[in-house]
Amino acid sequence: DVYAYGSYVAVLNNNLLTIYNKNAKKITNIDVSVSTPKFASCGDYLLIADENDNKIYLIHNSSLEWQKSIEGKVSELTVNNKGAVAISLTETTYKTVIIMYDITGKESFKTYLSTSSVTDLDISEDCNYLSYIEISTSNIYVDSCVKTISVEKAKKDPANAIIYTYSLDNKTTLLINIKYKNQKLILYADDGIYLLEKGNSTKLEDIKNGTTFASINLDGFYAIINNNEDCQLQVSNVITGKKSTYIINDIVKSMYTNKNIIAINTGNKVEFIDTNGWLIKRFIATQNFKQIIIGDNLITIVYKDKVELIGI
Repeated sequence: DVYAYGSYVAVLNNNLLTIYNKNAKKITNIDVSVSTPKFASCGDYLLIADENDNKIYLIHNSSLEWQKSIEGKVSELTVNNKGAVAISLTETTYKTVIIMYDITGKESFKTYLSTSSVTDLDISEDCNYLSYIEISTSNIYVDSCVKTISVEKAKKDPANAIIYTYSLDNKTTLLINIKYKNQKLILYADDGIYLLEKGNSTKLEDIKNGTTFASINLDGFYAIINNNEDCQLQVSNVITGKKSTYIINDIVKSMYTNKNIIAINTGNKVEFIDTNGWLIKRFIATQNFKQIIIGDNLITIVYKDKVELIGI
């Protein structure tokens, strides 16, 4: 398993995490007991959990900040750029347990969901808010909403710390991802992109039949690929509303996003576009690759038997 974060690449093999710098020079090894890894990252922080076990590890740059064993299995995980961590757990006495940790690994609070599940989490950049997508299947339809917790309130009274709940009008709408930009929360649902702020939701973009790919996993932007008369990438700033368009001219097989980079794979080539809609690099693949992972200034191309690093 390979993961890129910040200016580093981490390779996990047989419970040994090997960290390389952007020049592919090995920096260190860290022992981690993980068989089926789940990763989350932000800036120079890398969070690792085991999908089938109860262990979590936080790496900062190339050092192990802390590790924990917890009760239950980690279903979702997130870390922000200050090193605050949130996880959701299943297979406990509750349907779901949410735990937040501060940058030292000290538990900030726990909250319990007796009948619903969590499908995504994110922490605001100032560590004051934790938001999550909650899905309840107890009704005849799947009922989903976004809830925002005040971290300060949760430290004193976690059962009464939810300050905002956002529900879309259409109960059949699937909520997919959330991501903070400053105090604003971006929501990617299957019918559009929304901005959630102070209890109000604003639809920024409709996702139509011609939309083949969409992502909010960017720093204050969202990206949509529409395949109508011509195939084009539209990148939009969630704060200013400014939009940029990049014409692709090919059928897109996959899209990868992180920070301010969008990678568009058309099979025979990969184009790397910035959030201003400018082409910054074009990569011609000489063989089939499995995955593209975008770090802060490093692109990792993962093949079946090797890894290639591209500076950007």
